[in-house]
Amino acid sequence: MNIQTLLLFFYLLLPPQNVMQQDLLFASGKGALDTEQKEALVYELETFLNSSDSSFWGSDLSIEALLGEDYASYIPEEFLSFEAESKINEAAYYLKDDGSLKFMKVGEELFSVTNAPDNKTSKVSVNSSVIMRSKLDEMNREVEREVFRNNGTYKNPGRLSVTKYYYRGDSEIPFQTNETNFASRTLKKLFYNTKALVVESRVYNIDDNSNISDTFFSYNNNSLMTQKRELLYYISSTDERRDAPLEKKTIYNYTQFDSPDIDYYEDGVLKRKVVFSSEDSYTESLYFDNGMTVKTLYANGRRKEENILRGEESISRRVFDE
Repeated sequence: MNIQTLLLFFYLLLPPQNVMQQDLLFASGKGALDTEQKEALVYELETFLNSSDSSFWGSDLSIEALLGEDYASYIPEEFLSFEAESKINEAAYYLKDDGSLKFMKVGEELFSVTNAPDNKTSKVSVNSSVIMRSKLDEMNREVEREVFRNNGTYKNPGRLSVTKYYYRGDSEIPFQTNETNFASRTLKKLFYNTKALVVESRVYNIDDNSNISDTFFSYNNNSLMTQKRELLYYISSTDERRDAPLEKKTIYNYTQFDSPDIDYYEDGVLKRKVVFSSEDSYTESLYFDNGMTVKTLYANGRRKEENILRGEESISRRVFDE
């Protein structure tokens, strides 16, 4: 699969987004565009492209001509509908002299691809709130993603975050991603297993490099989460650093039902327990430091009964009507 095909798939998978190069999108200081502005921008781009060294191809270019006769073997089946083929065949394609795709236009939307100075391919996605620019390596793997605030002008768009992806060898699954969020002033490092499941998350304050939280995940052979363990180094209400991290642990126990039973602990003390008796019936128990327990019975997804206990003694009981 070549880069043009990959980006065509990206366009089809994300139909709500306008996809085009950032510098062309914000030509003449334009940002989030209304319909009239879009029409004017399309006209400007057509004029520019027709005056360049590119060739213009219209709806007479078939999907087979663009992607090859075996296109059906690598397009997801859900896109092989009449509507999807019509949408592709009604597109206008601007090709470079070497025959590679420079621009594609469907209605008022355009997307493009360019080679970055570091020989990585860059793609840009734009909607009314954010601009997302991604870089791909020679294997078409995403290696960096930048997100900017779309404030309607090309100048100082405001960078929100940068995520970098790291791979081992020829693997298409990253073993690590590092996301720097400039709004929250945090760096989040995620580590993945070979099934692309997150097994570890570490969050840092980028100003002083202090540890905010560590989270560890475990899974069974069916890739279902069996445990989530969090270490929190700050008190959320005051942003003060704890003398010792608060440990939150959730254990998921899978039985014959779709939903797992749940045991939730804080610093080793059981705080919440959920036990299923059928697919949509279960008992939830909440445990408090004063020895009080609230047990609530749910049947067919509805709350049926609530009991408040002090130790083993029931001190209050409520039954809920249908």
